[in-house]
Amino acid sequence: MRLVSLCATCIVRYSVIQTSDDDVRASDDFGKETLVAILAVAASKGGSGKTTLCLLLADAFARVGMPVAILDADPQASSLQWMRRCEAAGDKPALITVEAAVGEIALSEKLDGAGEYGVVIVDLPGVLNQVVGVGASRADLVIVPMRMSFHDVTEAVKLLKWLEAVVGHTGPVNARIVANDVDAIAQRTAAFREAARFAVQHNLPFFNTVLRSRNVFKAMAHQSGSLSTVPADPDQLEKAKRNVGDLMSEILRMFPGQDGEAAAADAERQKVGA
Repeated sequence: MRLVSLCATCIVRYSVIQTSDDDVRASDDFGKETLVAILAVAASKGGSGKTTLCLLLADAFARVGMPVAILDADPQASSLQWMRRCEAAGDKPALITVEAAVGEIALSEKLDGAGEYGVVIVDLPGVLNQVVGVGASRADLVIVPMRMSFHDVTEAVKLLKWLEAVVGHTGPVNARIVANDVDAIAQRTAAFREAARFAVQHNLPFFNTVLRSRNVFKAMAHQSGSLSTVPADPDQLEKAKRNVGDLMSEILRMFPGQDGEAAAADAERQKVGA
C-alpha cells in the first residue's frame, strides 16, 4: 500500500499490485449465473470521461472472465460507436456487449433482462433527467467520474444533491466519486489544491483509486479494441491495466455476500500469479 497526496487536506489511498502481461486472465467461474452488480456511471455534464470510464471498467471485468453488458442510455451513443469501431476493425472484445437503452422505458426493460451478465454498466446521459433517475434508482452503485477542477467538483456536488432529492426517497443513494484523468503536474497547481479543498469541505465520497491521465485510456476510447490490443508501450499498458484493475477490485469488494467478494479475491490472486 502507498499514499498519494492530492493536496495537504485531500489524501487518496490506493493499492498498487504487481502484475504481468496476463495480469487478469479469464476464469470460467466469474459471473456465469449471478449478476454481481449494476453500475451506473453518471455525470451532470459532458467532458467528465464518463464513457471512457464505462469502457475501461468493462474491459477490466471482461479480462477476469466476467460477462459485461454496457447499456448505452446516452443519446450521443459513444459506447455504441466504440463497439461499432471494434467490429469494423475485427477487434471486438470478448465478453463485452453494448446495447442501446435510450429513454426511461428502454433502459428499464434492458435492466429487467440483465441477469445473464456478471456486471451491467449503464452509460447514463450527461444531463440530469428522468433517465438518470431510472438508472440511479436501479443501480447497486452510482459511479461519478470527476476531474479535479473547481467547476467539476461543483458539478459533482450538484449531481449528488440531485440524486438524493430525486432517488433518495427510495433508500440511501450508494454513490462514489472517482478522481479521473489526474495529471501529476496539475496536482501541484493552486487550482488543483482549491478543487481538492472544496471536495473535502463537501465530504465527497471518493474511491481510494485515482485514475491517472494516460494516453492509452484515450486511445482505447477514441479508437477501438481493449487495453490488451491497443498499440502502446508495454510498460504503459501494464500501468494502465493495473490502474483500472485497482478500481475494479475496489468496486467488487463493495458487494460482500455476492459473487463480487469471490471475484475480487480471484482477481487479486490472478494479479499476483497465485
